[in-house]
Amino acid sequence: MMKDFQVLQELASSGKGRVLKCRTRSRGKKLFVLKERRSAELGRGKNILNEVKLLNAIHHPFIIKLYDHFWENGKLYMKLEFATHGDLSSEIQKRKRVKNKFTYTQVDSVIKQLSSALLYLHEKRIIHRDVKSLNIFISETQDSNGIEQLILGHKGRTVVKLGDLGVSRQQSAATSAVETFYGTPLYASPEICDNKPYGRATDLWSFGVLIYEILQLEHPFKGTSILSLAKQICAVKYSPLPESIPSRYREIVDGLIRFDPNERITADQVGKVINENSEPGGEQFLQGEEASVHTKVLPKPEIEEQEDEGFRIEEELVCNAHVLRLHKDIRRLKVRLDNVVSWHGAHSKKANCLRDEIRKIQRELEDLRRSAKQKSKIGVASTCPIPKLPQSPRRPPHRCSAQKDERPHEEKQKHVDPPKQDNETKEHESKDLDYIAHMRERSERLARRLKAQREARLLRKMQLEQPMI
Repeated sequence: MMKDFQVLQELASSGKGRVLKCRTRSRGKKLFVLKERRSAELGRGKNILNEVKLLNAIHHPFIIKLYDHFWENGKLYMKLEFATHGDLSSEIQKRKRVKNKFTYTQVDSVIKQLSSALLYLHEKRIIHRDVKSLNIFISETQDSNGIEQLILGHKGRTVVKLGDLGVSRQQSAATSAVETFYGTPLYASPEICDNKPYGRATDLWSFGVLIYEILQLEHPFKGTSILSLAKQICAVKYSPLPESIPSRYREIVDGLIRFDPNERITADQVGKVINENSEPGGEQFLQGEEASVHTKVLPKPEIEEQEDEGFRIEEELVCNAHVLRLHKDIRRLKVRLDNVVSWHGAHSKKANCLRDEIRKIQRELEDLRRSAKQKSKIGVASTCPIPKLPQSPRRPPHRCSAQKDERPHEEKQKHVDPPKQDNETKEHESKDLDYIAHMRERSERLARRLKAQREARLLRKMQLEQPMI
């Protein structure tokens, strides 16, 4: 029941339900995902328990697990495994902003794990029908087969897991193809765009598009409208991978992105190509069009510095945005408190509740300031919250001429500013100007980051809300 869970955050929401990050109240602090469903993702009249039925029959290390499910107030709740590092789409967008592509070893590990998951589903005659970066989740692991440093700024090992089987379909022995359209247009196969029956090969097309996106940090098919996008997909018209990319990736993408479903290579063949041609231990970064055929090998300390810088920038962006949001909440609650006091009185129950909320947010801001001070003491760079301007040195109060004449000559000479005092004042003024310039640069950088975040959010919204073909 919902009373047994503590909801920490709402991860996603739609007309069919919500996805909540939560933890159990009685059993430690382990995190879970509660997926709330008001109606079936397959459409009206379909079985809302379709995803539960499929996940109960699936047990694979690279597929999100289902722990339990229950009903409450006419809604279905599924208790799912929580991915500690979010989805692959967010990581791709983050790397695209800082222009830091995945290494070849990281790409090899991702392809191996996803091909294993797809092969397992296809052997069980299950079509996923929505293979995309938003449905690939990154989770922490202690396994030695995990991917090193897949997340910017993270030094641990991670694995990728295929999730969201809400629109998946299990074929019976008598069913060779299905006709209903589901999925995201950017990953749709030609047979879906042509409104033809399709089978498990449609997942292989989407897998090829996903591998291209991981390598190039962009989609192979781009259109200004759904119609132009469908024409490009049916014509298999996209920019091929550059020659600087290893041949194994070009072979896999060419084998998966094919018009004829019968000519596409299987997930098992993809895994074999990676196992036969992968280069163990190579921390090689993917190069652009202008790079030579021989890829450049960067020293490991430089790689770690780049990842630390990317993580620091992201942490600064998140912290500053959080502080600004807290200040905005305080202003909103104070306006609401004034209205409540004018209508219900200063000591009403509603007014007291609003005051408690304001105090709670103010305590959170104070905790952030305290943690920032502690980090600055131990030498850890932190910009959350925004520090106050340094105070200028205290100058003597201004005196009128009459007061100056009443003072003895020796005392007046004593208070005349020597050259040393002038130098100190100039030094403090220059420090103030430098600090103001630094804060202006930081605010401009934050504005650029917020703009990039909005663009990434619009792209993800386009992927989720584009109309069906």
